[in-house]
Amino acid sequence: MSILQTIYDNNLIGKPLFIEDFVSEKLSYNSVKTLLSRYVKSGYLKKTNQGTYYMPKKGIIGDIPLSFEEIIYKKYIKNDDEIFGYISGLTLLNEVGLSTQVPNIIEITTNKEKNIKRKIAIGNRKVITRKPTIEINKNNVLYLQFFDIFRYADEEMIKENKDKVIEFYEKNKLNYTTLSKLEKEMPMKIRKKMIGANIYDEFTQR
Repeated sequence: MSILQTIYDNNLIGKPLFIEDFVSEKLSYNSVKTLLSRYVKSGYLKKTNQGTYYMPKKGIIGDIPLSFEEIIYKKYIKNDDEIFGYISGLTLLNEVGLSTQVPNIIEITTNKEKNIKRKIAIGNRKVITRKPTIEINKNNVLYLQFFDIFRYADEEMIKENKDKVIEFYEKNKLNYTTLSKLEKEMPMKIRKKMIGANIYDEFTQR
């Protein structure tokens, strides 16, 4: 089956496509890269940045471009049922409600990143990616996000918004036993902030 046929059959028109999506026993990474470049030259696909392609949907006034959010979500957070990243940093604090500051650059912690921190340009936008303390999966992703609240928020921010922290815990149905187990793998900086906020006392009383 050709790459183009795979795109049609799996309803991937208008969605981000990466070289890794098509690598198989029959097609090596370099072979896929060559084929995708050929499809770009032929007009079947478009390339947004290094390693990212798409087959555009047709709109009223022409091709509909991919959004920045679509690209980073599939590339760094979730692809089909596989979860390998999450929103972190100041972006997370804003989403949880601990900060009213809207960051210009989205921050993501992802298994796809091997560096401690890296700034990546996608078109005219940028994203900051970080490698996780432990590997991210669908079972621990919300717990790791919870720990990141303490990683990036200062102690005063946590004290003033303790109800928002508890709301995140309850809304996502986190488990106290699992949280306690994973907390042992977190840096001491995070553990000290959790102790200082008496956060476990709140959970054991509920």
